[in-house]
Amino acid sequence: MAYRYTRNDKLALGAHHVYNQARDGLWMFRDNDDRDYFQFLIDRHISAKPRFDQRGRPYVHLRDEVRMNARNLLYSHFHLVLWQRVPGGIERLMSRVLSRYSMHYNAKYGTSGYLYRCEYRARLIESPAQFRWRVGYVHDNQEKKGVAWKYSTHSQLIVPSEAASALDVDAPLKLFGGVDGYLAYMAKRAQRKSL
Repeated sequence: MAYRYTRNDKLALGAHHVYNQARDGLWMFRDNDDRDYFQFLIDRHISAKPRFDQRGRPYVHLRDEVRMNARNLLYSHFHLVLWQRVPGGIERLMSRVLSRYSMHYNAKYGTSGYLYRCEYRARLIESPAQFRWRVGYVHDNQEKKGVAWKYSTHSQLIVPSEAASALDVDAPLKLFGGVDGYLAYMAKRAQRKSL
């Protein structure tokens, strides 16, 4: 049965698998500069310290509302695992990121109109087992699509001391039982696919 996305799901506190895809077979990320910019848009709103624009004005800081636990930027789509701490936090973050990225994309490539196939999805993660599975799924996509690991948070979970300040590694590593538990879980890809 298909998952039904409801307004209440998007407002619920806890972890969400957030994703979206470009419309009509477009590549959302045509090169690594596009991925860097999308990553920057997320980071500027949820990094540990507030960030400022070129005129010294602070960007809206949403770290108290949303934490990122996993990320993967592919070609035609992206996956995020976000932890919503305040109702509507994910919506505020995604509205800023997706609208700004769409403007960037249209200006860079001379296109117009809406970039995305539909409104982003935010699927509520309802248990620790689902959380582990979603993080594994997000990181497995990197291997399948052949994009540089730089655009996945996989390596940052393996070496937490090198994690970007926008990434909260504590929550996922706690649920995996540490780095070794995460690596053991990721090594069992075939068993996870059957779940």
